[in-house]
Amino acid sequence: MADSENHENVEPQDDSDVVETLESFNARLDVNEDGWVWRVFLYEKGGCDEALEWVRKLPELKELWVLQTKVTKQAVDELQEEKPDLVIYR
Repeated sequence: MADSENHENVEPQDDSDVVETLESFNARLDVNEDGWVWRVFLYEKGGCDEALEWVRKLPELKELWVLQTKVTKQAVDELQEEKPDLVIYR
């Protein structure tokens, strides 16, 4: 599946402020062949409710991984309600 690949040499087309802010949270961003972020991994210290405010600004996001983070269940539930097609792994 083409959009399930990590195209590290492709510059993200998403808002650069969103990308830079998520990277400041130490998030790993995977982009598809068209340059849109389709998957985000949030880890430990970088994973917080504030990071989810930036995640929701990614229009082509398909998967979100929140691994051993401080993201609250409520914040994840709200994001899931807003984006019902988003697959969230906790």
